[in-house]
Amino acid sequence: MSLNCKHTLHLCLAFISPAIIWSLLQYQMGVECPVVILESGALAPSHHRGDVLILKKKPTYKLGDLIVFNVERAPRPVVHRVISLVVDADGSTLGNMRRLNDSQVIGGVEGYLSLIGVPILLLSDSTCLQTLCWSALCWLSYNYIFSSAVTVQEEGIVG
Repeated sequence: MSLNCKHTLHLCLAFISPAIIWSLLQYQMGVECPVVILESGALAPSHHRGDVLILKKKPTYKLGDLIVFNVERAPRPVVHRVISLVVDADGSTLGNMRRLNDSQVIGGVEGYLSLIGVPILLLSDSTCLQTLCWSALCWLSYNYIFSSAVTVQEEGIVG
């Protein structure tokens, strides 16, 4: 296999691997979005801004569980701790001053990775940092692609 084919294969794997891992996580955890980043410090001291929360669909939730759910007016899912559970005639649960039904709940927090999401939050907060990172990524990609092309040409000339 030529050097250029190997570089192309590596680039393809770099872009395809995250999609495969994401799909496997979705299947294993039973949720559409298996990972979320905590955007506020409201759950301190147990969880902090930037923690990556790993979600799993559960049949029931108990007091103290962290749940992630959709709210109509919020652009992203919301994370709350369950402080009370009441099941009424329509199957709705009442917890943490919010009335939720089961279709709104995405999943419960199964685990977390502490502060791993801080760089992503920094990127989402700063357009200047976004521009800098995109520029660096483009520059690295350009150099990677064209340095491998030069190497292949040099090998062809020498060989």
